[in-house]
Amino acid sequence: MDLIVYLVVAVSIVGITLFFSRRAVKGITLVSVQSVRDLLDESELLILDVRSMEEYAVGHLKKSKNIPVQSLSLKIASLLDWKDKKVLVYCHSGGRSMAASQMLKKSGFTKIYNMTGGVSAWVGMGNKLVK
Repeated sequence: MDLIVYLVVAVSIVGITLFFSRRAVKGITLVSVQSVRDLLDESELLILDVRSMEEYAVGHLKKSKNIPVQSLSLKIASLLDWKDKKVLVYCHSGGRSMAASQMLKKSGFTKIYNMTGGVSAWVGMGNKLVK
């Protein structure tokens, strides 16, 4: 009986989280690790790593640019050439990249892709990072 209650509560929490997270990402495309692999083949793609400089130094996606989420509002002007081009945003697990994606959206960026699960999911699917 306790297991059934636990499962009902867990499913409810997941459902509510998905409902509200989907509403919060209007205008931002959530992409899986597999979809990111396909995006990486595109020539006009800005890959934006919003983790700390220390996390970035440990390993990151090839050709990514590191702007920690805390600095993004100050450096967003340097990215304006990408306003109408594809921008892939990632962090460790997805929280900071969603915050960064929302900042980009508010600044007029139109093609924002947020990697669900971040570096954690990337590595978990057997992909490599570069240093």
